[in-house]
Amino acid sequence: MPTRRKRIRRQFWTQSRKKVALITLVGLIALGFLLAHPTRVWWQRQRALANLKAGKQEIAQQNWPNAMRCIAEAARRMPDDPEILRAVADVQIGAGDTPQNIRRTLQRLVEAKEATADDRIKLAKACLDAGDILALQLTLSSLPTEMKSTPLAVEVEAEMLMRLDRVPEAESRLRERLAAQPDDADAAFKIAVIDIKNGTVQTQEQARALLWQEVRMNQPQALVAMHLLLQDPALTAEQAAELITQAETKPQPMSDTLRYAALGALLKLKPDERHRILRQETERNDPLPPAEQMAFLRFLAAVQEPDRLLEFLNQHETALSELNVGEAVNLQLEAFAQIKQWQQVRSIIAKVPEGLLDLVTLHLWHACASGALEPNETQARAHLRTAYEATGDARNLSAATRVADTAERLGYTDLAAAYYEALATQAPLPLDQGDFLEKAIQARIKMRDSAALVKLTRKVAKLTPGHAGHAFQADYMALLTQAPIEDISQRLTQSDLKLAQNAEFSAQRRLLWCLIYACRQQGDMLRKELTDLETAMIWPVGQRAVIAGLLAQSGETQRAWAIAEKLPESLLLKEESVMLAKAR
Repeated sequence: MPTRRKRIRRQFWTQSRKKVALITLVGLIALGFLLAHPTRVWWQRQRALANLKAGKQEIAQQNWPNAMRCIAEAARRMPDDPEILRAVADVQIGAGDTPQNIRRTLQRLVEAKEATADDRIKLAKACLDAGDILALQLTLSSLPTEMKSTPLAVEVEAEMLMRLDRVPEAESRLRERLAAQPDDADAAFKIAVIDIKNGTVQTQEQARALLWQEVRMNQPQALVAMHLLLQDPALTAEQAAELITQAETKPQPMSDTLRYAALGALLKLKPDERHRILRQETERNDPLPPAEQMAFLRFLAAVQEPDRLLEFLNQHETALSELNVGEAVNLQLEAFAQIKQWQQVRSIIAKVPEGLLDLVTLHLWHACASGALEPNETQARAHLRTAYEATGDARNLSAATRVADTAERLGYTDLAAAYYEALATQAPLPLDQGDFLEKAIQARIKMRDSAALVKLTRKVAKLTPGHAGHAFQADYMALLTQAPIEDISQRLTQSDLKLAQNAEFSAQRRLLWCLIYACRQQGDMLRKELTDLETAMIWPVGQRAVIAGLLAQSGETQRAWAIAEKLPESLLLKEESVMLAKAR
């Protein structure tokens, strides 16, 4: 019995020990699982911070490819870390990423409530580059008061004001910044950019002196300064020659771009020496490599020298064809187009090997040749439509823009308008959307399509809140087509209250009020606003016709006739023609 009891006791303790061991093992495994996640997170964070540190070092050295690799690895490990997101934005800005991508990154910081004032200023700059004025205004308004006077914030606000055609306000903000920081070279340069175009005689001279200093001392803004000086009406032949010399010291491809821009300016300033200058430039290019010769051929096309371009092409055809036969053929076609040798153009494109020219380019040349040679528009329009379809219905923005521009140039305004409107819907940036809509507006004006103009002008006004010219254009078209006036009246009243300290309203605002008073049959108010209105500014033809009609409606028939007798009705919208008829 004792032996049996001992055996049972041993079995009990053996089984107990096994259970304890099993429970311990399970506990250790569970503990391992519990500890593994924090350990993995900690390890990932350490690796991410190491990548971030390395990336910041590369950013400091402006080594953008290496910085991208390091920061991308850090973002892969910790995608929502504010410091890493901030570094991603810095790399995107430094490497010249698209405004949309920069905005997306910075917007994540805003949504996570981690955005600093500096982040918001960078976001405002990205909104500016994208042309999203409404988002830009909201971002600037969210800045703390003390941050609104920082250099970048002032720069962004000034750029926005210039986009809105509020140049005096932009200049005022920049001068405030310069007064606070007299050594701020960036602010001084931006004021010079404004003054060279819009300043007084004295400030223009000061601006020229600063721009030339920037060029001659090879300062950071030297390339921009050269572009501005080349556009300056006061540029002399000697200065153009100096800019040619300066351009030769710049890196490629900017060197050729600037050099030929300056050479083009020199040709205009020395027309009597055109032949000699071009002969020298031809001799200079004869021994150059084909890549550099292509830049010369583009220049010859730009300055309308088709015969010289064709002669140079024939002499260097073999070398140039080895480099880029497609571009060489395109330049050859352009030269024949300039001398109106359309049969030759048609002959060349009929023999072009498949794939040498892209489908869009090929059909655009067919359209140009058909437009010049065919008695009707059918073939030219068909080729334009085929070219447009080849752009993926405007998904390829640059190609579709070429199609729209060609349709406009050939006089097929309806196609151009439709293509520009489609481009506006496809363009990702509000800035580009506005540009395409403006082109569509010009096309619709030629078509005298008032209904489309009402919609297009309102779209542009919404894209650029605060732009007085765009707001006027939209309200003018709405009032002209007898849209409900209450919303416009209320909007104008609010604008007038903001300008209550001004002695007079702008001439455009007065014209809008005249249209409202005419609609309401408030004759006394109409006559008051019409006082000297026709001489308040240089009015476009259509608006002069409307003023003439309003004068006639108010009883000022003599003033109305003085305007109306000189206006060509062919340039007017239907509604403007109706107003003109009242004055005749």
